[in-house]
Amino acid sequence: MVYENLSEVRKQIDWLNIRIINRLAYRATFPLNAKVYEKTEDKESMLGVAIREKEKYFARLGRWKFPDQHPLIKQELPEPAVPRSIPEKILADVEIDVREDVKMFYMGLVKDLCREGDNPNSYGETADCDADNLELLSERVMLGLYVADSKARDDLTIKDDVDSPKLLDRKLRNIKREEEVIGGAKEVAEHYSLDLAIIEKYFKSISGEITKLDPVIIGKFFRWIIEETTKVEVEYLQKKFEVNKKSGKKSGTEKLEPSTAKVSPFSPIDKPGFGRSKDDVDRPSKNVTGW
Repeated sequence: MVYENLSEVRKQIDWLNIRIINRLAYRATFPLNAKVYEKTEDKESMLGVAIREKEKYFARLGRWKFPDQHPLIKQELPEPAVPRSIPEKILADVEIDVREDVKMFYMGLVKDLCREGDNPNSYGETADCDADNLELLSERVMLGLYVADSKARDDLTIKDDVDSPKLLDRKLRNIKREEEVIGGAKEVAEHYSLDLAIIEKYFKSISGEITKLDPVIIGKFFRWIIEETTKVEVEYLQKKFEVNKKSGKKSGTEKLEPSTAKVSPFSPIDKPGFGRSKDDVDRPSKNVTGW
């Protein structure tokens, strides 16, 4: 499906928000399991293995051929098992990268989200869930590319402020929408807490393993996502119009990628160990949803 307008992009954002909260709720049922993130010079972390192998699997399905999908680590990926029809690109051909920020932010989040403790019997599920969350979080932030492009198409005056990051940031923001997203996420977190009573009644054997989602933590989490996404929007538009200036184009569209967030509201885990994350690779982006 092609993103035809901003409302289509926001629809995908809302679906991703729901999926992220669901997976965070599941992650919160396990202890921190910090050993999942440990690595040595000759041994990849379990989380690094989970990401690497998942991304190979996704490559076989053709995920990384889609321009709005970006692998988290650099590696040689197999070709799709079945040929896929790939939508035509439409975003500007500029490079933006937020994946290191996403990884460090998430590592701080799980420390606040999960209870202290270690259970070797759940290392596999922990790594699997963390890998899913990182892919979802990266995809969610990257949608800032399409939000920015849609806004620039709808409001041609946006390009007048590209030389001033602060003015551009202000023009791109929709405070009402931001508060709705954060408020909705916190309400969903509270909903999960209410469901504990049902779990206690009908699924008593696992009731002691369910951890409540803290609405305050979820609120901070989505506030960070919004700030990071806005940085992506600003950086994308600045680079897009600079490219157009140099090439003599007016305000067309081409290809793209992610930004950089400096501060996380959560305290990071020491030496998170993502395996081969240092040499991350970028992929071109286009206005499509799903893969």
